[in-house]
Amino acid sequence: MRVRTADGGAIDVFGHGVTMTFLGWDIDSLVYFAKEFSFVKNVVGQRGWLDQFKLGLIHYDSLLFLSRYDD
Repeated sequence: MRVRTADGGAIDVFGHGVTMTFLGWDIDSLVYFAKEFSFVKNVVGQRGWLDQFKLGLIHYDSLLFLSRYDD
């Protein structure tokens, strides 16, 4: 597949289904890897494991709240 990056460029990628374990939760996600090994930028998608969670942050108390959407 060919995807566009935030700076207006485009790269060829391969998608692979992976299962990650995060704080005891198994998260299925589709992860894309650049075709060219020489591609040196990090590209983060807008969909994947993080959209499966509810996240709350209170900076001044140094608190982080995290739960699954289905909990």
